[in-house]
Amino acid sequence: MVFRVGLIGLGMAVTPHAKSLLDLKDRAQVAYAYSPSAERRSRFAERFPFPQCDRLETILEDRTVDAVLVLTPPNTHLERWEPNRVPAALAPTRWPSRTTGTAAYYPIFSMRSRRTASRG
Repeated sequence: MVFRVGLIGLGMAVTPHAKSLLDLKDRAQVAYAYSPSAERRSRFAERFPFPQCDRLETILEDRTVDAVLVLTPPNTHLERWEPNRVPAALAPTRWPSRTTGTAAYYPIFSMRSRRTASRG
């Protein structure tokens, strides 16, 4: 079974993650790569063969996506992804306690529980 992943944020942090996902193509498939910026999506498409979307909801509403890797700047994580703003279907695997220094990291959301529950 291939693990389907959504990428959110196509800026400076995405390159090593995208390269790793290419190396893991037998086990992981990028379902969508999202950025609100058409320019960033275009530049990303020149380097990586992953499907893209221009709406965050496309990723969040797709029940075949197993996890979401949020690659936005660390100082926006709590603002964009604080627990009360994350769609109820997402189960965060971890939350940053601070948004500066070495404690800043990329939150990863598991969507497996949502997908399993929806299949009844």
